[in-house]
Amino acid sequence: MALSTASEAAVRIRRYIHKQQYQAGEQLPTQQQLCKELSVSIRHLREGLTILQEQGLVQTRKKGGTVVLAPDISYLQQATVQHLEHCNFDDRQLIEARAVFERAIGQEAASKRTAKDLLTILETIEQMEAAHQAGELDETADQDFHLALLAAAHNPVIEVFGTLIVRAFFPKIKGKYRASDETRTLTLHEHRAVYEALQQRDTEETGRLLYDHITAPLRGRDINVNR
Repeated sequence: MALSTASEAAVRIRRYIHKQQYQAGEQLPTQQQLCKELSVSIRHLREGLTILQEQGLVQTRKKGGTVVLAPDISYLQQATVQHLEHCNFDDRQLIEARAVFERAIGQEAASKRTAKDLLTILETIEQMEAAHQAGELDETADQDFHLALLAAAHNPVIEVFGTLIVRAFFPKIKGKYRASDETRTLTLHEHRAVYEALQQRDTEETGRLLYDHITAPLRGRDINVNR
């Protein structure tokens, strides 16, 4: 029985990709083959592929077939931010939510981190320190520090949701920091303290340090928070 809508076709195609274990870069069967295997009309198949392409899951090329893409979290990020904006969230709520989440992440990372994780985290700190010494602000390294913490928790679900929060946080807050020299010095000191707690596998201290670090703007740390 043929599927009746494009969205249903998209679901069927996505399940097919997962079941057949297609990897990024691999090409799907021809559209005619997919129609037969999935019981989808050619019109709905193409509409379903369009939906998946808009979600960044596949790419259909002229005369090149349809290729599976690696999941791109930016598509989830856009939808998440739009949803939050619809709910009229403010800076304070975003900071509080992120602080609660990162405290838990820090505790997980402290218990599960590897030597490689520590090296990655240290590299982001050293990159920030180099920028600071040059009188610059390296926001990429700051964001990479928190993304490296997510990876150190070694939980793909935590990493996905945490990445969404981190990436929603930076665009919302960006430009509101006055980025004084004192602020950058304090930020680096806090990052170093988190790193040392991770080294010691001190779960409670790592969580506490991260919570205080994230909520610093609520205590007047160089940012104007919407109240």
